[in-house]
Amino acid sequence: MSMSIQYASKIQNASLPSSEQLQKSFSDLFVINLPRDMVSGDFYWHTRRLQYEYLAVVDCTGHGVPGAFMSMIGSTLLNEIINISKIEEPSAILETLHQRVKNVLKQSDTGNTDGMDVCLCRIKKQDFGYELVFAGAKRSLYVLDHKGNWKELKGDRKGIGGIQLNGSASFSDQQIELYKSDRLYMFTDGITDIPNPERKKFGLESLKTILIESGKADMRSQQHLVLSEIAKFQRDAVQRDDVLIVGIEI
Repeated sequence: MSMSIQYASKIQNASLPSSEQLQKSFSDLFVINLPRDMVSGDFYWHTRRLQYEYLAVVDCTGHGVPGAFMSMIGSTLLNEIINISKIEEPSAILETLHQRVKNVLKQSDTGNTDGMDVCLCRIKKQDFGYELVFAGAKRSLYVLDHKGNWKELKGDRKGIGGIQLNGSASFSDQQIELYKSDRLYMFTDGITDIPNPERKKFGLESLKTILIESGKADMRSQQHLVLSEIAKFQRDAVQRDDVLIVGIEI
């Protein structure tokens, strides 16, 4: 493995939110980040602006070096859109991200179709509980509340960048109330697509079952359990894609 790829991995990891940063904003959390290669096309992103916490999990086109380039573009653009342009609504953030990806990659002129799938949350503390606003580009958000109820908030069936049939992309906001000890799970499709030697996929239902059944355990225990079940399922099958899952407890 070349020294340049190892250095690129260090740069990419440095651009991700630190555990200390996330722990200041959430009661508990875990991150499972397993690049297929040394660098990844998946990334997670966090910022705090005014009364809002923003958290995103993003799956970029490709993996390895091309995916890593896309991830750095995505991270930079999210920072510009939220912290510099000060766009607040998640749906508007995704619409702006779509246009800026197309502009940065000159997709109207080059025919480039690279893009991103995004799960984006905005969380605001209120007098009683929290307000969550979610928008998704081909990715859903999963909620396990403090009573053990599981809910999926489905993202729009449109990606960021690339070709849209009408040349643009509009996204919708979904708002729900959260309470202390509610948990959020955001992940890319790499985890559900993990294969075993029989070419079966790990699947959403397997992941959902693990998270629900371990919902009273602390987040670190959940992380170890997910990793253990993945290894048990995958055995010696080759990882096909980058894997990323972020779990947070409010």
